[in-house]
Parts: sequence; structure tokens; C-alpha cells
Amino acid sequence: MMYSANVKARAMAARLLTAAGYQALTRMATAGQKIWLRDNPHCGHAAVLEDARKLACHIHERWAKNIITKLGHGLAEGDMGVDFYLSLWREIPRGHALGAILAMEIDLRNILWMYRLKHSFGVDGQEIFGHLIPLGSGFIKKMAMTKGVSGLLEEVSGSKYAGVFPDFNHAEHRLATAMQQKYRNESRKHPNTIIPLCGYLFEKYLESRKISAIMENTRKGNIA
Repeated sequence: MMYSANVKARAMAARLLTAAGYQALTRMATAGQKIWLRDNPHCGHAAVLEDARKLACHIHERWAKNIITKLGHGLAEGDMGVDFYLSLWREIPRGHALGAILAMEIDLRNILWMYRLKHSFGVDGQEIFGHLIPLGSGFIKKMAMTKGVSGLLEEVSGSKYAGVFPDFNHAEHRLATAMQQKYRNESRKHPNTIIPLCGYLFEKYLESRKISAIMENTRKGNIA
């Protein structure tokens, strides 16, 4: 049941890298980092999917098992497009607290995509809708119709997401931080549900991204 899956997730969470672990990895040369990754198979992108499989084995509810499997695959592959979110949304029972979490992520993802479309491609208005996840809050449509990045930021500043995107510098990081905190808050409220499991996989995904960034910076010689 979900209780045993949460026990398993807590055991896995004990292996997440600490600040000291990241610092140690940063100090290694590229060859050393590759050896470290080989000797720590519970870290990295592939580990996200493997942990999702392990957790799914402890879940009896079909919908919850499907969520964990799909979430793990999407996070591991970095394949978080429109179809990914629609697929997850269809699996969540109506009224479940996980729906509110996913709705928030969909809103933030749509805002981020709108920013990129407006900033990099000059896309505005109706043309944007075809690139967004057709779910989430109604005010997203109003944001899409704004003129340019400045218009979008003005709308965001008057919304409940003003604290997430006071500007669009490091926007992906801001989104990740907001969702990380959301999962942590909701996991405390709903400890014996699927939410802590999804939160753990999200933490694991952030860990894998940080490891990849450290290794890439080392390879390029960009470590400060």
C-alpha cells in the first residue's frame, strides 16, 4: 500500500546528495567525476527512472502506480512536454490533492513557455495557444494575449505567481524551487498519499540536473 511505498521513499531520500557531496563532486576532475558516477549508480538521470520502478512495486492502486511510472519516465528523460502533462492529469482522481500540485506546475510551465516564445521568437496572441498545455488557470489565456515580455511580466506581477517570477532571470530555476517547496509543504499535509513519492522523484530529478550541470561545467572549465 501507500504506507510501505512512503517508507521506501524515505529510505531512498537518505541517499540524496548533501551540500558537502555537491562540493566534493565540484572539486573533482572530469575523470574522477565519471568514476564517482559509476560507483554511485543511485545518482544521475537513469536513477530517477529506476527509483520510480522500485516505488511502483510497493503501490497497489493502479492509478498511483501509473502516475509514478509516467512521472519517473518523464523526469528521467527530460520529456516534460504537453503530452506528458496531459497524460499525468488524466490519471489523477478528481479532487485529489495531487491535482492542485500538478495544476500549479502546469501554470508555471505555461508561463515559462510563454516567456520563451515571446522573448526568443516574438510570438504573441492566439499563436501561442498551440504551444501551451490546455489545462490550468483561466488567467493563463489573458497572459498569452499580452504584448511582448513586458506585458507578460505585468500580468504575472498581478497574479498569485508574482513571487515565483518577479522577473524571468533564471526562470527555470525559479520554477523548480517553487515546485520543490510545494511538494514539501503538501507532503507534510498528506504524508500517507502518493504526494511524498512524487515529491521525492522531483527532488531526485533536481539532483540529477545539478550533477549534470557540475560535470558539464567541469568539462568546460567553468568551475568558479
